[in-house]
Amino acid sequence: MNFFWKKSFSKTQRYLFLVALFAIVLSLIFVVIFKYNLTKQGQEKDNIIGTEEEKIEESTTSTLSFLNGVVVPLEITSSCAAVMIDNAPEVEKQFGLNAAALVYEAPVEGGRTRFMAVYHLTTSTEQFIGPVRSARPYYLDWVQELNCLYTHVGGSPEALQKIKTANIFDLNEFYNGNYFWRSKNYVAPHSTFTSLDNLAAAFEKNKTEVVESEVSRWLFAKTETKDLEAGEGFFEEKIGESKIAWQFDQNLKNWKRLVEGKSVQDEEGTVKAKNVVFQYVSAKVLDQEGRLSLTTVGRGKAVILKGSRVIKGTWEKTGTQERTKFFGPDTKEIEFNPGLTWVEIVPQF
Repeated sequence: MNFFWKKSFSKTQRYLFLVALFAIVLSLIFVVIFKYNLTKQGQEKDNIIGTEEEKIEESTTSTLSFLNGVVVPLEITSSCAAVMIDNAPEVEKQFGLNAAALVYEAPVEGGRTRFMAVYHLTTSTEQFIGPVRSARPYYLDWVQELNCLYTHVGGSPEALQKIKTANIFDLNEFYNGNYFWRSKNYVAPHSTFTSLDNLAAAFEKNKTEVVESEVSRWLFAKTETKDLEAGEGFFEEKIGESKIAWQFDQNLKNWKRLVEGKSVQDEEGTVKAKNVVFQYVSAKVLDQEGRLSLTTVGRGKAVILKGSRVIKGTWEKTGTQERTKFFGPDTKEIEFNPGLTWVEIVPQF
């Protein structure tokens, strides 16, 4: 081999060949070191990001929202508003549902349902919310557990009386018309609208009426859970006269709302949510007008839609001002994914 090497190549060629070989080996060593350092830097960066996320959650200027589990400035944690939104057949679509942090849907008279959408007042630029409708007494139990500004246009006699006796932080359009407007494109009583700017102004002007109280927070995961199955989760119940369903959409990575099998749209697009709860409550009809009484305090059955899973569980509310909590089959409190949650109230007569 050595003889062949010397006979086939001149001294200069052998020298150049060794130089080239040395350069190749040196390059390979450099590549290995570079990749190692790059991986190490990536790991260090991940550690730094994780530390920063923990600092944000524990910051003196920010916290997790009790409404939807996302990070919000500390000073706005108590500035929230709950708005009664129309769901009559005459209303083609609602404004502001997807912009909410939390939405309740419950039956009212006539086999219809109505929404109560809850907003943080300074984390959205939603300029149209509505159509705004009237108050019902059982919604006030959810308002009290959230300590929010309650926004509506009039209400049933029982609801209006309860607003007074329970000292609800109230914004009734009948006495505060400057925070609302009526659209000529809609027929009354489905024509009243408001905005988050208006609600924030109303809150700021009247915030001295708020009785400070600590709101119990639901459990929220720091990041969205990975319990997404290959199939699409689906659950349906009849509420009022309509079949209301939620179906998990793998593309949206959200649950989408369906009524009578058809996808529902608000002004922004498909109505969707990260979490959905079906809460089963005792109900009875109060009068010839069809007004209802719903049992909001106590405990009962619940079905929780989270990730793409349908989880059978329970609910419990120990007092009017106490937060309604939801539990899985293991009796542990449900940990929701951060984002918009819908609570569907299912009456059991």
